[in-house]
Amino acid sequence: MIALHDARVAAGDVAGITAVVVDAVTRRLVDLAVDELGAPPRPLTWLALGSVARREAVPSSDVDSALVWVGPESDADAARHCRALAGRVLAGLAAAGFPADANGAVATNDPAQEKAPILVSLVVDARPVWGVRASPAIPDVFRDARRHLDLLRLLGRYALAHRPPTGFLRDVVVEHSGRRRGRLDLKRGGLVPIVDLARWAGMAAGVTSGSTPARLRAAAAADTLDADAAATRRSGPARRCTYAGRSQPRPAVAADRGSTGSARRPGEPRHDLGRRGMAARQPGRRSRTRRSAAGPP
Repeated sequence: MIALHDARVAAGDVAGITAVVVDAVTRRLVDLAVDELGAPPRPLTWLALGSVARREAVPSSDVDSALVWVGPESDADAARHCRALAGRVLAGLAAAGFPADANGAVATNDPAQEKAPILVSLVVDARPVWGVRASPAIPDVFRDARRHLDLLRLLGRYALAHRPPTGFLRDVVVEHSGRRRGRLDLKRGGLVPIVDLARWAGMAAGVTSGSTPARLRAAAAADTLDADAAATRRSGPARRCTYAGRSQPRPAVAADRGSTGSARRPGEPRHDLGRRGMAARQPGRRSRTRRSAAGPP
C-alpha cells in the first residue's frame, strides 16, 4: 500500500485495494476455520463493517465485522460455533496486520441494545464477504428508511453527537478533551462526522449503500444536503487517505543486497525513516528543515 501511495495512485483507489486485500484474507481464513471446526450447524454469513465495508480503509484501519446465521437467536450450538470461528478468523487477521476493532464491533461479541445507533450505522454499511444469502440484501432492508422518521432522527442525532475539536496548537485544531487531548485526530475529529452525516443524508435520499462520496452526491441530488456542503465534505475521505499514506512508516533501504535484495547506488537519495520521512536527503547534505531550525550560518 505504501508503494501505491508513493506511485501517486489516487487515495480512493488505495483505500479500495486495501479493502479488497482484507476481504481476500478474510475469506481464506474463514475457509480454514470451517475446515478445522467442521461445517456450521446453520448457514451463516460473514459481514464486513465500517470503513472496510465502504471500501474506504487505510493501512491503519482496524477491522469491524459481524457473523449472522439463519435460524433462531436462541440456537446455542450456532452461537458457540460462530464465536469459535470468529475467534480464529480475527486472530488470523491480526497476525496478517489487520487488527480487530478496539471498541468491540467484532464478530466475537454480542450486540448491546444500548448501542442501537452505533449498531444501526454499522449494519447499514455492512457488506457480505463470505457465506450464503438466505435473506433480503441489507440495502433492501433499509431502502424505505426515509419513511421511518424515528430512525432518521436517531441517525441524525448520532451524526451530530460528535463534538468537533476546537483547541489550537500552533495553528492546528486539536482534541479538547479525552485521551487524545491536545492531539490531532484526523479520524475522530475530521472523518467520522462526515461519514455519519453522509450516512444519514444518503438514507434520507433513499440511498442505503455505497461509499461516503456516493452518499453525499446522492444527498446533494435529492436536496437533503446543501450541494456546496456536500461537495466540501466529499474531499474529506480522500484527504484522510492521503495523509494516512504519508504517515505510514517506510521500510529500511539496505546499503547493499544483503538484506533486501536491492542495492542503493552511490549518490542515490536515501529516504529518511524518521519523523520527516517524506523528504529525501542527499548524503552529506543537511535537510532544509534542519538548516532553517539551526538559523543562519
